[in-house]
Amino acid sequence: MTENRCEVLLRDKTKIWATYLFTVDWYENPFSNEPSDYKCGHILVSDDGYLLCMPNNRIFWKDSNWVTKEFPIKPQDIKVDNELPSVESVSDRWVSEDSDSFYYEIKKID
Repeated sequence: MTENRCEVLLRDKTKIWATYLFTVDWYENPFSNEPSDYKCGHILVSDDGYLLCMPNNRIFWKDSNWVTKEFPIKPQDIKVDNELPSVESVSDRWVSEDSDSFYYEIKKID
């Protein structure tokens, strides 16, 4: 995905073209594990030479390998997943081995 082209929505609502360099993900903070709050920073170079760090919701990716037509719905009509699904605390029937072994066994607790 390096060097992919994208259109970026700036704070003043203007759009500029940029080239993708890399992504910065935040680690161990209250927002990293919460889907509705999660943000990462995409580092981009704008066509006029500025370095940008933009979140997902301000970038329109352009990849002709995957996008061949205009997007069928308006971006404001897209629904965002804001639930944090979890299956880890649902059942205490199964317990896995607590070691560094790659092939661990699952044991049933009576």
